[in-house]
Formats: sequence, C-alpha cells, structure tokens
Amino acid sequence: MYFAQNYGVGSSRLGLTGFGEGGGGYGIGLGSIDTIGHGSGPGSAGPRAASFSRTNNQVAAVDESDIVKTDRRYMYIITNCALRIAEALRPRVASVTNFLGDAREMLVDGDRAVVFMASGAGTERCTYGYDCTVAGDGTSTRVHVLDIRDRTAPKQVREIDLSGSLIASRRIGTTVHTVVTDDDGAPPDDPGNPTVDFHGEKRSNATHESTTDRDAKLARKGRGKEAKLSYSGHALMENRNGLIVDVQIDVADGFAEQRNALSMLEENLPGVRRITLAADKGYDTRDFVEDCRSRCVTPHVSQNITSRRDSQLDGRTTSAPGYAISQRVRKRVEEIFGWKKTVGGFRKTRYAGLGANQLAGHMIAAAYDLLRIAKLTEAA
Repeated sequence: MYFAQNYGVGSSRLGLTGFGEGGGGYGIGLGSIDTIGHGSGPGSAGPRAASFSRTNNQVAAVDESDIVKTDRRYMYIITNCALRIAEALRPRVASVTNFLGDAREMLVDGDRAVVFMASGAGTERCTYGYDCTVAGDGTSTRVHVLDIRDRTAPKQVREIDLSGSLIASRRIGTTVHTVVTDDDGAPPDDPGNPTVDFHGEKRSNATHESTTDRDAKLARKGRGKEAKLSYSGHALMENRNGLIVDVQIDVADGFAEQRNALSMLEENLPGVRRITLAADKGYDTRDFVEDCRSRCVTPHVSQNITSRRDSQLDGRTTSAPGYAISQRVRKRVEEIFGWKKTVGGFRKTRYAGLGANQLAGHMIAAAYDLLRIAKLTEAA
C-alpha cells in the first residue's frame, strides 16, 4: 500500500502550519515556498546567469526532486549526509548543512528547501521503473524544511518523520507531493492471481508444463541463465550466397539440434556427391560426426576440446583448406538468426503450437531469402 504526503502552502513565512493525519495520508502546511525571489540577507549577493537550465523538469509546471538543483544564482547539491550550496558562476561553497541519515533527494523553490533523508537500516535502494518493484528499501523518511534566504547559513524551520521509504516526490505549484511506502507491508495480494514464491522450488518439464501451449518446453540459453518456455529454431544455409535452404522449428528438449540437422540434410541434399557441413562446437559429438559421414557429408564442425574430452575430428579434416573456409563462412548463419529476431519479429513466438510456429518460420525465411537475392542481383 502506498500513500502520498502533501506539503501545502501555509500562512507563516518561516514555519509550517497545520500537521494532521487522516484519510490515508498526511496534510502538512508549508510556509511560503511560493516566494520565488531571493531575500536581501547575507549570501544573496553575487553574479546571476542570464539564462539557466533547471534539473529534472520533464513535465511543465512539475518539478521532480533530485540530488542537484539550481536557481540561476546558486547550485544546491545533496551528497552523503549534507546539503551543499555553492555559487553558480564562481567556484565557492557558500554553506554546508549536515543531517543525520542518508541524503536522498531535495526540492528548492525560492527561499525554501525541502531535503529528504533516509534513516534506519535498509537495503540497497531500488529505483522504480528499472527492473525492480516499487517496494521501498526498508528505511524511514525524515523531511527537513529549510529557510535558505541566507545561503551562507540555512536555518531549519521544520522536521517531519514519515514511517516509510521514499519512492518519489514532486512539486506542483507551491505544493510538494511525496510518495512513501506504507509500513504495513506489501500491497494486498490479488486472490484471482496470487503471488507464488517459487524460489528454491525445482521446476522441470517433467513436473511443469504450459497450460496454453503444450509444445513449449522449459529451456535455458546457457549456464546460469533462467529457464523459459521456448521452442528450438534451426536453419540450414548454403555457404556461397548465405541463402536459407531450410528452417525447422522443434520442441526444446536438448536433442533437437543434431536431430534437425540430420533431418534437413536428408530432405534437402539428396545424392551421392560428397559435401561439407559447417557447424559450431555443439555438434562435435561422436554420433553426429558418424551420422554425417554415413550420409556422404564431411563434418566441418568446430572442435570442442576440454580437459575431459577430445574432438571427434582428426587432422585429416581440420588440416584441409576447406575446413578453415567453412569455419569462417559458417558464422553468416548468425546474421540469419539476428535478422529473424529483429526484423522478422521472431525473438518471441506469437503463435501457440508447433505447426503454427513452423509456418511462421518458413514465412520469415522466405522473406529473408527474397531480400538476400535482391541484394545479390544488384551486386551482379
């Protein structure tokens, strides 16, 4: 649950008027922060820029809290546990005001400054909108309202403690709106779509399956990656012009690469003339190499040599000039997969079922070949 803190304009020039709790939030009256001009007290003299840029003003008439602010004459910087005020046009610090806690953000309007501090032991702050949930960081918020008419000696006129972590703050006109987390905990769960904590629970294709697409299987892209419902996509390319010969979409069961490679060879390259087949090191297995040779295909796969295994290719294959050429040209197939994901929109499947995705794979491959042929024709 989240609620907003509103700092309204009060009648006192130096103090806050009216602090009450109710209606799911707090109403706080703030002394005249609507005075935009500077006072004549100490620290108000000095050069003033003819024009200047305000910080964090993404919406007209809405000022977002930030760690740096300026009012043409002075720079206001929040860092560590202090507010530093420096003259904008010459490198001189006018004052340093220290606070207890961790400085988060601030707002400045005329001769008033509002500083937000975090207190208590919290976790690393999670900024909303950047791959995280707006749930706060476990700290509480302390608001300091300062009279800064004298920039060399700011005076605190009010201190307010809020039970919750600061999420955001905006100034609209002369009212400051602040959103903090409620200390009652997380938002109530949706009974129709309850939150499930699956951390520590093992999930596999043997225990879980998709209820909307039974052909999609849990698979990982690599070690340490998360398992996602996926299909496996395979392409057979001719090396001379980089055209797609065949595309196969299959279930992601861990054995689809070699199975579909052999299937595409049998369907598209019949005959007795010996050909070469380039592939990455995932195909450097005894079964695949032997199956290729039995089909009159010379496997030009990358060697997969580790401390516990040796490659299935010997010097008779790897020393041939064509092997080095195959290893260089085979990388063109990555251009095909890159185009299908970005231009073809096949990074995520848009269809349920193996048949529909197979058809989509053929359509995207046909479009790629047409564009590729057009470019080859122009070059000729």
